[in-house]
Amino acid sequence: MAPTAIDPSTQGATRSFKTKPHVLVCALPAYGHFDKLRIIAADFVVRGYKVTFITGTCFRSSAEKTGARFIPLRGAADFDFEKMDETWPQRKLLEPGPAHLNFDLIQIFMAPMKDQYECVQEFLANAAATAPNESIVIVQDPAFVGTFPPALGAPGLRPTGIISMGIFPLAISSIDTAPFNMGLPPDSSPEGRQRNVAMLAGFKQVLGPAQAAWTANLTALGATDTTSWIFDRWVTAPDLYLQLSIPAAEYPRSDLPPTVRFIGAVPVGHREKHPVPAFWPEILAHRKRLVVVSQGTASNDPADLILPTLAALADMDVLVVATLVRSASLPDYTPPVNARIARFIPFDELFAHADVVVSNGGYGTVCQALSAGVPMVLAGRTEDKPEVCARTAWTGAAVDLKAQRPDVQAVREAVGRVLREEAFKRRAGELRDEFAAMDALGDVVRAVEELASKRQDGK
Repeated sequence: MAPTAIDPSTQGATRSFKTKPHVLVCALPAYGHFDKLRIIAADFVVRGYKVTFITGTCFRSSAEKTGARFIPLRGAADFDFEKMDETWPQRKLLEPGPAHLNFDLIQIFMAPMKDQYECVQEFLANAAATAPNESIVIVQDPAFVGTFPPALGAPGLRPTGIISMGIFPLAISSIDTAPFNMGLPPDSSPEGRQRNVAMLAGFKQVLGPAQAAWTANLTALGATDTTSWIFDRWVTAPDLYLQLSIPAAEYPRSDLPPTVRFIGAVPVGHREKHPVPAFWPEILAHRKRLVVVSQGTASNDPADLILPTLAALADMDVLVVATLVRSASLPDYTPPVNARIARFIPFDELFAHADVVVSNGGYGTVCQALSAGVPMVLAGRTEDKPEVCARTAWTGAAVDLKAQRPDVQAVREAVGRVLREEAFKRRAGELRDEFAAMDALGDVVRAVEELASKRQDGK
């Protein structure tokens, strides 16, 4: 089945505003998960919807600024992802690969299920008591698993509908693709499909501990459907799954469920405002080609990619801007003369001037770069990054170095290649045009109205 965007003409978007549903937004307290949902929540508030936001206390201020009512998570669900080294000190000792992925799935995604579930159930119970005829549609981070148990047979109240926002690459298994995070291109030939089936069986064994944690957490809450493959259920448990990307940036799947819809990226201008650095005039002048390097918030050791990139490009005729996210400078380090360093610069503004983005493959960063028409050099092997890097290279708009900590020469050659070969820029421009044709925020609204309309119509 070819992936498609939502058709606005069939989504019940003209329903009377008098019956607008209550939108409950849920997100893990991790910036890459929270920020997209924050933008969506703010958009619903502007459109006149009643919005409640459930996330960690570390994002209270930002959530409240949207105009939504804020409800904090509790217990194991209320962590701060930027302090993961303090919360899970053993995590940084794990090598990229199965042990790392199992740890993240069990500790970060599965362990909070009960506390998330109780928080959502408490909200639904209060809503039922105070506004029993009100439709409630949940719009959530797909990793917010606390909404799933009632849909999988557990006791509890159920909302009118659940919409998960695809903030990372599609992880659902397919006859046409290798398992998620293998970093392999799709292959729908008879031989390729045999490969895909065999690899999926092996992958399920490798992630046995995570699957067992999924089953145990669901069973403890009384669910009856507890054994479905975790990566499939993340996509199929909600009523709709809206992928924040475009079809051309994803592998084609003949067996993609019809509930999966591509809606493009969050448009420029909706992210929180931040001051630009003192060197911003240099960027605006654009006297030299601009290379941006960033590692996001999760896998954030500068030695992995930022330092190799600064060294690789030190004698190239480019301006290099590094964003560190967790700090404003690199202690005991003197940057090259062509490098500028900042804690954070809004990518909406920065990517508008970039010629190449070097990244470890954070999905949000990649989608922002491609929606701005900027080609990339990618290097990341933790979390979902092997898959992000591989799929982006498959589009023809990036080079994947297939390393967590690439050597200096590899980075230099890859950046030089992307700057030199017009095909990368041209392909990135084609993807930018496809992103521009989408209406992500409007499609989320239409999806919410679609689910609310089905309840009103008795479907």
